[in-house]
Amino acid sequence: MLKRAKRKIVYRDCDLESLKVLKCSNIRELIIAELVNDLEDCFNEVVVYHACRTDDVDSYYKKGVVPLSLVQAQDKLRAVFSDVASESDFIKAIEKIKTTYREGYVYASLDPRHIQANCGHYLIYGSEYLGCLSTNLPRSILKEPRDRLKETGKAAFIKCIVSIHILSDLECLASAMIADHCYRIAHEREDVHPIRYCIATKSCIPSDCVIGHIFPAKIWDPYKQRCWDDVNLKYDYTISRWDFKPEMA
Repeated sequence: MLKRAKRKIVYRDCDLESLKVLKCSNIRELIIAELVNDLEDCFNEVVVYHACRTDDVDSYYKKGVVPLSLVQAQDKLRAVFSDVASESDFIKAIEKIKTTYREGYVYASLDPRHIQANCGHYLIYGSEYLGCLSTNLPRSILKEPRDRLKETGKAAFIKCIVSIHILSDLECLASAMIADHCYRIAHEREDVHPIRYCIATKSCIPSDCVIGHIFPAKIWDPYKQRCWDDVNLKYDYTISRWDFKPEMA
């Protein structure tokens, strides 16, 4: 049935099309609830990936993944731009940026491929807050202040194993799983679509939950719309948006 109706199944992250083809739309909530129960019964823990730019990957094995500290981010801004910006410049930049949902949170993703291909700024420039601060420094000191953040540290995914209960919206995950499963059947595809599922927690991910790290070599820069080569610290102009495939080093 799914193969015959493949033209009606376009999206890989929304189950509505597939369930409509299967004539199950009226029991959608029951199907998703059943899958959520299965996930909770079968899995106690899940692997998540925290995207960052770091010059000390070993610190995650000692301290874990700690929530963002505004003061530390501001101190890093000063350290990176101290030779070209004044304290007045830093204060003005800090005052311009809203801090809602920034301090005290840890963000992670179930699928690093999605981050690498769609949210690469976390890997290329570091925390979004730090990136925002840098863009509010005077353009008179540097044409593109944010670009200097690429010169420090290294892009990394910190791989952690956490309780499945840290996932606050399993219904969303279940929906994406159903959608991709049906899409692969309909279009006879073997690849698994990247999962756009991120978590935000106000708790530190302890160091004993950190089980590894990955240094991605190529990252799509959403700001420049180019492929960033983090090994050679330059853009790879031979790779277009459509040719970009997330690969881990």
